[in-house]
Amino acid sequence: MEIEIIFGNMKTIVFLNNGIEIDILYRNMKDFMQDIENVAIKCQARNSYTTCMWHNLRTCRIFIR
Repeated sequence: MEIEIIFGNMKTIVFLNNGIEIDILYRNMKDFMQDIENVAIKCQARNSYTTCMWHNLRTCRIFIR
């Protein structure tokens, strides 16, 4: 059961009663794949964003609607 939901531009944070925090990110897959190509293939890092993107890619569960 959720106790608090915070909506952002491209993100929703859900806090559950048991202390678990769930971050839901809304991404355009085409844009995200282009970002991955820019970093991994073209070696074009973006300040502060690259680490976040890699963390998201390695730790997230992707749901495509």
